[in-house]
Amino acid sequence: MANLSANRVVLLVDTCHAGGAAKSMPSAVVGPDGVSVRTGGIAPEPARLAAGIDNGSRHLAILAASRAEEVSLEDAPHGGLFTSRLLRGLAASKGELPLVQVFTEHVQPVVMRDSEAICRKAGGCKVQTPLFVYAGRGDMIRL
Repeated sequence: MANLSANRVVLLVDTCHAGGAAKSMPSAVVGPDGVSVRTGGIAPEPARLAAGIDNGSRHLAILAASRAEEVSLEDAPHGGLFTSRLLRGLAASKGELPLVQVFTEHVQPVVMRDSEAICRKAGGCKVQTPLFVYAGRGDMIRL
């Protein structure tokens, strides 16, 4: 992501354990002996990732469907609960609200409420908590 030429970048991760998705990905590690590739637990979580690629001129927003220890629920027949609520929020905002406002008003509280209802019906599971992190003015991106 640090090599993208775009000034505004939005990364959406709708998968189980999305808040820790980067932890299991291979990562390039630059050390005194050169560059090596490692997997498992060394990649930054979304907030550290956003801060790490903030070069002052890039605006980045990362939206993750759930925390690292949570599963991301499905909302049949609409697909992922997070993605379906995000799409509804974006449609409702008609591109007039900044992404952080769409997230705080239309996504996070709705996903948490709806996941609680899904868990109740299923006989128990953990409530899904979406995450939003940004660098630069990524919170103000409008879609």
